[in-house]
Amino acid sequence: MKKSIIITTIALFALLSACTRQVGWVGMNYDNTYSATYQLFDGKQTESIKIDAGDKFSLSYEVDVDDGALTLQMVTPEKEVVWEAAFLQDNADIFSFSPEESGRYTLNILGDNTQGGFDLKWNIMD
Repeated sequence: MKKSIIITTIALFALLSACTRQVGWVGMNYDNTYSATYQLFDGKQTESIKIDAGDKFSLSYEVDVDDGALTLQMVTPEKEVVWEAAFLQDNADIFSFSPEESGRYTLNILGDNTQGGFDLKWNIMD
């Protein structure tokens, strides 16, 4: 009996700690644009993007960080991080790369008890 309670407690803790919290989240995600504002974002949002080998991918981003931290990552189909930028304050820039292999790349948006927002727009050119 004690063993099943301990296992249940551990499973519940793991489930709750893996959750994404979003308070006051107002977002829009369509086509090649993803934007959101929030009072609290703690967790992960992802966007899957198909990119062919040799294409040029560019991500234009504007982040507004009033509190906490926001991190953007681009991850290969093999789960290798090809780019990562962490923000503790407002920032805007463009990230570009040309992958050597085709596949579904993942854009991770990671909030660490952050308040603010982001505007992301990406383009893929042959």
